[in-house]
Amino acid sequence: MKQAAQLLGFVVSTLQLSPLCQQVRILEFNRFSDQQFTFKV
Repeated sequence: MKQAAQLLGFVVSTLQLSPLCQQVRILEFNRFSDQQFTFKV
């Protein structure tokens, strides 16, 4: 789960720093295995 959490944190922080983005929300997170996951922000 550490990989998924790190990647999600990176994506969210990158979007928050962008002047094009006003708000960031995590809408969905699915984990299939340690190496396979999806998320929707």
